[in-house]
Amino acid sequence: MKSINIKIASFLTILLCVLEIVLLVYLLQTVLHSRFQEEVSRILRSGSNHRSVLEDHYSEETIKHIALMENNPDTGVVIMNVHRDIIGQSNNGVISELEKLDMDKLFQSPDQLVVKHWRTTPYLVSVHPYEAKQESGILILFQSTEALHSLDKELQKQFLIAGVFIFLIVVTLYILLTRVITRPLWNMRKATEQLSTGDYTVTIPVYSRDEIGQLAVTIQNLAYELQSLQQSRNDFLASVAHELGTPLTYLIGYVKVAQRPTTSPEQLQRYLTIIQEEAQRMTKLVQDLMELARLGEVHFSIKREVVSIPALLQQMEQMMSRQFEEKQVRLQVKTSEEIVVLGDPIRLQQVFTNLLDNALQHSHAGQTVTIAAEQSKEAVIFTVIDEGDGIAPEHVPFVFDRMYRVDQSRARHLGGAGLGLSIAKEIIQAHQGTIVVTSKVGRGTTFTVTLKRVKQV
Repeated sequence: MKSINIKIASFLTILLCVLEIVLLVYLLQTVLHSRFQEEVSRILRSGSNHRSVLEDHYSEETIKHIALMENNPDTGVVIMNVHRDIIGQSNNGVISELEKLDMDKLFQSPDQLVVKHWRTTPYLVSVHPYEAKQESGILILFQSTEALHSLDKELQKQFLIAGVFIFLIVVTLYILLTRVITRPLWNMRKATEQLSTGDYTVTIPVYSRDEIGQLAVTIQNLAYELQSLQQSRNDFLASVAHELGTPLTYLIGYVKVAQRPTTSPEQLQRYLTIIQEEAQRMTKLVQDLMELARLGEVHFSIKREVVSIPALLQQMEQMMSRQFEEKQVRLQVKTSEEIVVLGDPIRLQQVFTNLLDNALQHSHAGQTVTIAAEQSKEAVIFTVIDEGDGIAPEHVPFVFDRMYRVDQSRARHLGGAGLGLSIAKEIIQAHQGTIVVTSKVGRGTTFTVTLKRVKQV
């Protein structure tokens, strides 16, 4: 994240330096220009006043008075007649500056400032032509630029201090941004690198609730989901390996026993029956796994059509009645009116087959399994109710998880690999429906499926 720090610091430094230079130059020029205008106004105003006095009261006394007024370190005056003779001057050394001026231009100039570039000259110079009754000529005023140069130096000094202060602000901002922005980004980068290596046990501190904080929360949630997914995958693969390994062990073992020369025909028949049962169990497991794989595909879709629920339940009753009779469990179907839903009849039959098979496996002789359908204003509600063993409360939240079985010790006796309910949930969710379970130990289990109702015309 060093590169981001450098980029942010460089960008802020350049931006603030440019802004500082532009602002300080503008302020410097504005202040100096304002002061320059004040000096120009003063020298032009003084020159005009002196000219007026000279024209109205021309005399040697007036000339001496004007020279005396301007005889100070910052100003000076030279009065010349039309013959270019100096008839009055202040005693502060401005004659040396007079030699630098073009006299021809001075005597042809109107009342104006003739030297105005104060940065390169020690004096501002204005010329004021006068015409008295006794004499005519020009009055030349000199205004020292020392005050402007001093102001310029002082402002540059102050602006340099301001520049250093702004630089310190930039450094402070850089430190704050490093803490507020770049540190969370660095933590997130480190976390994503850790995730890319397959280590999902990352923890990202959240420093704020802005977009960066939300991004940190999202990455943290992703880490939790990946960790959960990895654990589910590992559990799933371990369960699959166990479920496939057990029947394979039985198959190999009984095949070896059946191949013994001493095996009697009765024993051989019994071993072949066991082999057939284990092979069928493996076939069912593989089919369930393939079904889950198809349900998880991007291209999996439900072929929706209008399905008559009474007809569907009647068909399932006929199909499963023999299994229920063999176990002496009663199957009861309840649907008193014509109910239709929009769905895939094959998939829906698969769902209810799984639910009825699950209810049958956990029921005992003399008990009843009921499948019922009723409709409300907006939905069709199915219930599959058994009077069997029930499910302990700690197991209820996990019954729809893949490869999860409530009683591992009874798994072989009951058959199945804990995939039927997971498949049923996948199918119902693909129909935009819901499936929930409620149960009490020793009093049975109820599965409730809710699908959107189709109103008949």
